[in-house]
Amino acid sequence: MRGAAFVGAAGIAAAIGFLLLTGVAGGPIGMLPGGRLSGDAAGRSAPDLGRLGSLETIEIQVRPDRPRSVTTWVVVVDSAVHIPADFMLPFKRWPHLVLEDPRVTLRIDGFLYPGRATRVESASRITELRLAVAAKYDVAPDSLAASSDVWFFRVDFPAPPASASTSDRPM
Repeated sequence: MRGAAFVGAAGIAAAIGFLLLTGVAGGPIGMLPGGRLSGDAAGRSAPDLGRLGSLETIEIQVRPDRPRSVTTWVVVVDSAVHIPADFMLPFKRWPHLVLEDPRVTLRIDGFLYPGRATRVESASRITELRLAVAAKYDVAPDSLAASSDVWFFRVDFPAPPASASTSDRPM
């Protein structure tokens, strides 16, 4: 009886610890989702696309009123930032939250970039983006990852102010 109580208490403590950790860690931890992203304001409207295209993963925060953040892949195609959202895990929520509220924040190298995400629905564009993901991440065309249901979101960033200088900006 005492062993079962200890196991139950340990499970509750672990669950509370997980919730606290992912909620106050300043973002996701590996593949575990987190809360509000921490970081410095980028000081420029959009990230450097060349640098962004070379990164394996970035972090995206959705639902600014009750933030949720995840680590995800990213591709840059035709000078536009695209984030794939596969549904290999059926309980993935963040893509649905983006449909409800398109305001997102990307954390790249510790800097925060606010933007707006729009779901890509053009079949030909989705094919292009799938090919870009396959090439970047070495995904075989006949693999489970290549055939899973994937949504893509294009992220657009606000235009820079007319008087902005780029000499001392990150990225």
